Amino acid sequence: MRPVAGGRFEEPGLECGVSSVDFKLLVHFVAVVQYGSFSAAAAELGVSQPTVSRSINRLETSLGALLLDRSPQGATLLPAGRRILDLAEEILADTRAIRDRLTSVSTLRAGSLRIAVAQSLVIHPMADVIKELSVTAPGVLVKLVNAESPERVADLVRSGQCEVGLADGETSAAGTVSRRIGDRRVVLAGFPGDDWPYGRGRRLPFEAIDAVPLITGPMNGAMERLVRDSLSRPPARVAVRCGSWRAVWDLVALGVGCALLPEALVRTELDGVPYWKFEPELTLTEHLIVRRGSISPAATLFVRLIENANAGRDELPGDG
Repeated sequence: MRPVAGGRFEEPGLECGVSSVDFKLLVHFVAVVQYGSFSAAAAELGVSQPTVSRSINRLETSLGALLLDRSPQGATLLPAGRRILDLAEEILADTRAIRDRLTSVSTLRAGSLRIAVAQSLVIHPMADVIKELSVTAPGVLVKLVNAESPERVADLVRSGQCEVGLADGETSAAGTVSRRIGDRRVVLAGFPGDDWPYGRGRRLPFEAIDAVPLITGPMNGAMERLVRDSLSRPPARVAVRCGSWRAVWDLVALGVGCALLPEALVRTELDGVPYWKFEPELTLTEHLIVRRGSISPAATLFVRLIENANAGRDELPGDG
């Protein structure tokens, strides 16, 4: 805008112009109004008075209007200044709110974390890790995305739908990093019947699962793969195939059949249900999957917690 006759400035469009000016200029303008003079504003902001004067001059030039009446007694608002003061304060408040929000996310006070996780790992080890994460970062919302296979876990991380993943088998995908973080002993749990020839505490050959009605989890899940890899064929007696591992546990507890399950899960979730270990050991491997490059503070915390949980676990040695 250009000044018109008499040194006055035309004022249409002031509100539109405010949103495009330098944030610092608005800070200096609002401070002058709040503290009543250029010198008081400069002292409060920790800058020199000429710096504040230059900021106000630049702001007035960019808006094409005089905003403040300067006098030895201080600075007072002109009509154009009154028109933009509320808007300037609103812009400053919104900007500070955005900065606070970003700071909250970066310091684990807010935000969300999406984790792709195999169903077989939702309870162990995820439950304890999420509990600790919620205590450490109570403002972070954890969103679990069930994945039916390690490949699906990796795909969810690769595509950006999840930031980190926990798979129950080895896998890889372009743009991701996968590393093995632990093993979990797998046992046969359930009530096999009166004619079951193996006493409690005895180790089983893997072929023993052919003698029991087997309850399996989601197709192509971790235990399905273990069976195929160990027997080189499907098991002889699949009685029930469930869509979730929760249903498997419930049916085992009700005596419907037997299932291959992580030993830690049987101990905590199926108290009183007998189980047998295998000879040789049958294990489920856990793999942590993250995208290449930097990850969020929340994801970094999760990685540290899941690695600490596995480092502190000694499940496989001994008979427990």
